[in-house]
Amino acid sequence: MLPAVAGAQSLPGLSLSSPAPSALSTLYVTAPISLDGVTLFQVAEPANAAGAQPVAARANDVSVALDQILALQTTNGETKTAFDPQTLHVEIVRENDQTVLEAVDKEHTDGTPIVTVTSADATYNQVEGSVLAAQWQSTLQSALVRALEIRQPAQQRKNFNLVLTVAAALLLGQGAVLAAIAVVVIGLIVVGIADHFVRPVLIGSATRLPFLWVLIGILGGVETFGLLGLFVGPATMAVLVLLWREYLEGPDAEAPLPVDMDDLPTP
Repeated sequence: MLPAVAGAQSLPGLSLSSPAPSALSTLYVTAPISLDGVTLFQVAEPANAAGAQPVAARANDVSVALDQILALQTTNGETKTAFDPQTLHVEIVRENDQTVLEAVDKEHTDGTPIVTVTSADATYNQVEGSVLAAQWQSTLQSALVRALEIRQPAQQRKNFNLVLTVAAALLLGQGAVLAAIAVVVIGLIVVGIADHFVRPVLIGSATRLPFLWVLIGILGGVETFGLLGLFVGPATMAVLVLLWREYLEGPDAEAPLPVDMDDLPTP
């Protein structure tokens, strides 16, 4: 979908695959694999390749797998992510002559498939398949551990308390004592009733808005709209981030370029 990863966000410690030269970009259709608003790498398929799974479908399958790994589950009154960040490990396995990256932890020893590294991916990135698999393994390992850690209830509680403290301090600085008290009271009610995690309701998990952007949205909203900004700010930020991602993908992201298959490099 995107010819290159230029303009994509990146995080320290993540080893992102290098984009292919423009010549190969015209021969392949790609789709970004993203997590929490960060593009990790791209999957690729030859343009107009007969019988190949559409690259957008591949990307969607990866997204579904990542959602399963990061999903919150409640067991015996305890809420936690499906996979444990302390024991999570992304492994490279061979299945039916294909290289597959799977996630395992202490409770999921069979492995959950994440992505298959194809010959088209390797050709597009101009590296051996084993090298690309190792790069993607390192990238997914770092990104998933970080994503799991910030989704733990203890971390969510810490983040939410920080937001309440800063928002209340801003209102107090403006002399709005009653509004500051209201923010704290409302926050405590949300914590008690909604398990102190209001972001999926107000923002929507589909936007994958990182906590930093949530904080910026809340601070900007409180500064501009007062108490109402506690809710308007994050929602506005989520819409802006979603529009930005749509802009990066481009309006013609689904349309592959017509290419003579004889011109494609041999994997």
